[in-house]
Amino acid sequence: MHPRLAGVLAETDRIRSELLHIIEPLTAAEWDRRDHEDRWSVGEVVAHLQLVEDGSVRAMFRAFRNAREAGLGQETSTESMVNSLDRYQLERVVQRIEAPPMVQPKPIERADLMAKLQFSRDGLHKWAAEADGFALADTGWPHPAVGPLNLYQWVLFLGQHEARHIGQIRTILTA
Repeated sequence: MHPRLAGVLAETDRIRSELLHIIEPLTAAEWDRRDHEDRWSVGEVVAHLQLVEDGSVRAMFRAFRNAREAGLGQETSTESMVNSLDRYQLERVVQRIEAPPMVQPKPIERADLMAKLQFSRDGLHKWAAEADGFALADTGWPHPAVGPLNLYQWVLFLGQHEARHIGQIRTILTA
């Protein structure tokens, strides 16, 4: 895999491993715990993460395929993209952000959610296999809160978004 894509994918997978390390051993009571009655439970946070990843990966496939059909070139740079979102400090954002309706969690059984979480990550890897070697910094679309992101940054955003919510999960579990 091209080093630019491999770098952002590895970082995002590292963060997913951290998430799984935290949530897999949780009891049902911990899974359903909230730190305030008007906030999401741990399970709802995980459901939100799955919805964000699933929707983003579908959009990434569309954006990549459209760009490829329009003549997207091969990647020529080897400069790392891993720090390209650092200026936003996404994993450190502490203010509450209202999620759009399409990524607000809906009731789902824990086992089904965990399967969907794996399925969405598998989708990200399938996208990466298809997009590998292309100049992914040359195409993308804007994030509603962050602004324009190229496709490398979308991969990285998924990881940093999870990192932000890992902090939220830790807060819920220690409340």
